[in-house]
Amino acid sequence: MAEQRIGLLGGTFDPIHFGHLLLAVHSYEELDLDRVIFVPSRLPPHKSQPVAEAADRLEMVRLALADDERFLVCDCELGRAEPSYTIETVRQLQSSLGSDAHLFWLIGSDMAEDLPSWQKIGELVELIEIIVVGRAGQDQPDYSLLEPTLTAEQIKRLRAQAIDLPLIDISSTQIRERIGAGQSVRYLLPRVVEEYITEHKLYR
Repeated sequence: MAEQRIGLLGGTFDPIHFGHLLLAVHSYEELDLDRVIFVPSRLPPHKSQPVAEAADRLEMVRLALADDERFLVCDCELGRAEPSYTIETVRQLQSSLGSDAHLFWLIGSDMAEDLPSWQKIGELVELIEIIVVGRAGQDQPDYSLLEPTLTAEQIKRLRAQAIDLPLIDISSTQIRERIGAGQSVRYLLPRVVEEYITEHKLYR
């Protein structure tokens, strides 16, 4: 069986928006991926806790991806009682997808400097390719901050594998604030997601 190149994009997706989708599309093309799997987290260790319930966030991701066969969603982290550690998710997906799957974990460049705090990060970078996705025109991460935790060779790989995507300034926080203030979020996220948020009175 031919190797499958699969990108993994984790996050709270609270809510999912066009910035997430652009990152996925650009990574799909730049890395010649066969698909991108979105992995909503239940209790992210490094971020504030989600505002919307897990079931709502999962459904919004499903709605956003419904018309694009390149993208799938995996709910493997949502059933865990403990925080969503990436290394546990990677091990689980490697087991379920099989040895023919070549996995890439996609992270925004703003998260790169936090990698030393990730659970078993030295082991993780040997299990999977971590791709730092930057935004054109923005400063690169300070990779020297990784030196006490990762080897020089591991840091070199992270730098070499990094890619840039076109600049787009959309955040879930911004969307939640606009909804709370009664402002429009049109063109910031898929219409079906906006309709779901309105119907279920989220972020108000």
